[in-house]
Amino acid sequence: MSDGKKKILVIDDSTMILGSVSHILGGKYKVYCATSGPKAMEIIEEQPPQLIFLDYEMPEFNGKDTYEFIKQHPGMEDVPIIFLTAISDAEHVKELIALKPAGYLLKPPSPFKILEAAQKHLG
Repeated sequence: MSDGKKKILVIDDSTMILGSVSHILGGKYKVYCATSGPKAMEIIEEQPPQLIFLDYEMPEFNGKDTYEFIKQHPGMEDVPIIFLTAISDAEHVKELIALKPAGYLLKPPSPFKILEAAQKHLG
């Protein structure tokens, strides 16, 4: 049963960030949370999202690997992915932008920036 809300997937190894972003977006969107890349892929199989917020720095399966894996998944090629990152040095940002994400937000992201990004991509 769909309630008509657009689906957003938030992938972050921090349950605090997951809770915060989920709380910010939960009123307007259907939010799914995953603490790792492999968990995210399970959700994508069952509930393909229209937008993804992805932590860049995660243990084991990092944001870059997860990003590339998602983009290779059938039907996910055009889904916007916005990176969440706590590191803002030039080298890190250059590496991140080279992947051509839909955008990136520095952690902790402000509620305004999260909502603004979601509205920009989902309306």
